[in-house]
Amino acid sequence: RQPTPPRQFNRDLPAEVATIALKAIEKEPARRYQSAGEMADDLRRYLDGLPISARPPSSIYYLRKLVARNKLATGLGSSLFIAVTTLGITSTILSIQYVAQRDQAIDEARRARSINYVFTEMLKAPDPFNPESARDIKVADALDRASSLISTELEPERPIDAGLARVQLGITLKNLLSYEPSEREIRAALALFERAGKANSPDAAAAWLALGETTVNTKPQDAEPHFRRALELLRRAEPANAEAAAARAADMALTLNNLGVVRKRAGDREEAGALLAEARELWEDLLAQPPKDADAAQLNSYRNGLGQTLNNQASLLLDGGDPAEVRRLYERALELRIEALGADHIEVAKMRNNFGKFLLSQGDTAGAERLYEAALATLEERLGNHPWVCLSLLNLCDLRLGQGRVGEARGLLERAEAVVAALPTADAQLSERLAERRTAVQAAEGAE
Repeated sequence: RQPTPPRQFNRDLPAEVATIALKAIEKEPARRYQSAGEMADDLRRYLDGLPISARPPSSIYYLRKLVARNKLATGLGSSLFIAVTTLGITSTILSIQYVAQRDQAIDEARRARSINYVFTEMLKAPDPFNPESARDIKVADALDRASSLISTELEPERPIDAGLARVQLGITLKNLLSYEPSEREIRAALALFERAGKANSPDAAAAWLALGETTVNTKPQDAEPHFRRALELLRRAEPANAEAAAARAADMALTLNNLGVVRKRAGDREEAGALLAEARELWEDLLAQPPKDADAAQLNSYRNGLGQTLNNQASLLLDGGDPAEVRRLYERALELRIEALGADHIEVAKMRNNFGKFLLSQGDTAGAERLYEAALATLEERLGNHPWVCLSLLNLCDLRLGQGRVGEARGLLERAEAVVAALPTADAQLSERLAERRTAVQAAEGAE
C-alpha cells in the first residue's frame, strides 16, 4: 500500500522539502540519507535555491501529528522535525489535536515557530570548513541537542512552548525505547506548565497521557494515576467549537482505552469493561459524525482507535466470554486497522498475533498459523531486534510445539534468544518467557 504523500496534508509544503522528508524515512535503508549531515546538506541546497539530490521515493512512512497541529506555519522547520522523528522511529500514539483546535491561529503560528526552531537548530549540519566538527550526527545525539536547545532558547521566556517541545521529545524517546529519558522530558514539561499556570490545561492533559504511555512500559503501577489525571483534565475541558469537541473526544477515547488496559491487567474486569465501552462509544460516534473538515487521515485515526479498543474488548472477553463474540470483535478490529494503517503495519501485526492466540485456543491451528506467520514477517522487516519480534517468535514456537515440530520450535526459540541478546536494555519479562519456552522445548526434545 502506498503511503499518503505529505503534500496531501498541506498544499503549501514545498515539493523539494516534501521530497527531502520522504527520503529521510525511505523504507529501504540504502535509499535513505546516510547521516543527518547529508540531509542537512540537501536542506541547505534548498534554502540556497540549488537543486537537491533527493528524488521522490516509492514508499514512505509519514508522521503527520505535528504537521497537522501546526499547519506548517513554518514549513521548512516542521519538515525538519518530521524527518528527525521518523528516522527509524515508529509513529506515536499520543494525540494533542485539542490544543491546536483551541488556540488562535496567530498563537499557533508563534508556537510552531518556537518549536520548529529547536528541531531545525538540532539538525544544522556541522561546518564543513571546521575539521573539529563531527560529520555524522546520531539520532540520540540530535535528541540530546534538542533538549539543550529547549533549555536555552525556549524555557527562559516561553515555558509553554518549551513544555510542548519537551512532550514531543519525550514521545520520540519513548518510541526509541529510551523510557527513562522520555519520562524525564515529560516530567520537565509538566513542571513548565505548572510554572506557567497551565497545570490544568489541555497541554498538561497531553503531557499526562504521554507520561502514562511511557511509564506503562517500565513502571506499570505508576501509569494509572497519569492516565486518570489526563482523563480528569479532558473531562473538564470546554471545547470552543465542534472541531475542538471532536479532537477532545478522540483524546478521551484514547485515554479511556489506555486506562481500560491498565485496569484489565490489575484484574478489575468490571471497570476495564466500562472504560473500554465508553472509549468504543466515543470512537463509534466520531466515525458516524466526523468533523465537517475531517480528511482521510483523520478518519483513519478514528478507525485505528476503534480497532484498538475492539481488540482490547476481545482480549477482556477471552476468559469466560462468548467465543463467537470474541471472534467478531477481533475480525472487525483487524479489518478497521488494515483499512486505517495498511496490511503491513506494525500495529496490524500485533493484532494478528492476538487474534492468532485466540484461534489457537479454539483449535483453529491453520488460521492461527497464517496470522502468526504474517505478523512475524512484518515485525522482523519493520523492527529488527525488538521485544515484539521476540514475542511473535515465541507465539510461533508454541504453535510448532503443539504440532510436534520440535526442531522448528527450537529454531524459533534460538532466534528469539538472539533478539533479546541484541536489545539495548535488559527485559526481565522477556527473559522469563524465554526461560519458560526453553524448558518446554527441552521437555519436548527429551520426549522424542
